[in-house]
Amino acid sequence: MKEELDRLRKENEELKAKIQRLENECWFDTSDLMRIFKCSDTKIAKMRKQQQIPYEHFGGTFIYPKIHFTHMLVLKSYKNFKTSDLSHYPPSLLKDLGL
Repeated sequence: MKEELDRLRKENEELKAKIQRLENECWFDTSDLMRIFKCSDTKIAKMRKQQQIPYEHFGGTFIYPKIHFTHMLVLKSYKNFKTSDLSHYPPSLLKDLGL
């Protein structure tokens, strides 16, 4: 009985820690991604299955870290610049951006 209580306490603490991490981070849910990227839930599910996007399955809901999509969009936006406009940036950064 004591072992079971200890196990449940530990599990409870782990869940509390996970909830705290989720509250401290910014997350999208599937409907957010559908609205932002104008795509279907089927497309998002396919991207999850093919491991093209990071996600967490939490409480029956898929959630996605905002930072991933922000980073992806920032990198994509740099590709719209002409390389000559970026001459003041370090070459290593340009290489990392694929420019």
